[in-house]
Amino acid sequence: MMKASVVFQVICETDSPGLLNEGVFRLLLATQGLDPCSLVKAEEKGREAFSVYCPDRKTGQDLEREFRHFLPRGVRVRGRSVRPREWETKWKEGWRPLRVGKRIVVIPLWQKDRRCPSGRVPIYLDTVNAFGTGQHETTRFTIELMEGLSGEAASFLDIGTGSGILMIAASRLGIRKVRGFDVDRSAVSVAKENLRTNGLAVNGVRVADIGRYSSGEPFDLVAANLVTPDLLEHREKILGCVKPGGSLIVSGISRQKAGYFLRMFSGRDLVRQKVLRGKEWIAVLWRRKA
Repeated sequence: MMKASVVFQVICETDSPGLLNEGVFRLLLATQGLDPCSLVKAEEKGREAFSVYCPDRKTGQDLEREFRHFLPRGVRVRGRSVRPREWETKWKEGWRPLRVGKRIVVIPLWQKDRRCPSGRVPIYLDTVNAFGTGQHETTRFTIELMEGLSGEAASFLDIGTGSGILMIAASRLGIRKVRGFDVDRSAVSVAKENLRTNGLAVNGVRVADIGRYSSGEPFDLVAANLVTPDLLEHREKILGCVKPGGSLIVSGISRQKAGYFLRMFSGRDLVRQKVLRGKEWIAVLWRRKA
């Protein structure tokens, strides 16, 4: 198959902070059959913007019309054609080393020679988009909750590993047995490259579907950064991966669905330990009853 010479970028921007809702963007992308993880967010000098890179002009123009119809007044929407090289690298321009939690700093692979901040443990990443770099609330919250459990877990499972950032963070936080899986083969390939870059073994990550996954022995700590429907549908499967007395971190829940999710996911087998709430997302730490 020939590689496309042009792709289409849709840009939505506003000078009114808070007017752009990331959850709405991801929903619109999903309804158009586009990967919600292709969304790139930028904030600078009071301006907020979201960009989406579409595989062809028609898809991009259709999405542009959807945005114009559904987004509130005060949001400027425009589209433009770009070359694939720009599509693959444009979002990287604004990405700088990012401090996550109290101990981790995420450093872009192309800036690996930069000095690591004192007292921080580096994670080097090279991904195909901004999701899974630590910039997203769901990823940051999960790492912060993992830090709070430092020293309590000897094994970790990452359900929906994406870029592999949580597997690397677990290793950096001293967890010896680290495993992960994702249904997306391309995500697993990226995760393996990131694991190698950080000097870690790659045999602990594989392609698998949560509905068919078998972990063998359960884990001390499990992280599931998934969308709400998947978390609810596969609750028992996810919980079965956690040792009795172990910890479960769930993320990927929008604030709009937080109340509903907490009611539906709670049960006598779980004790809620902590909830982190951001502008648009929440993450929850549970303890599985022994």
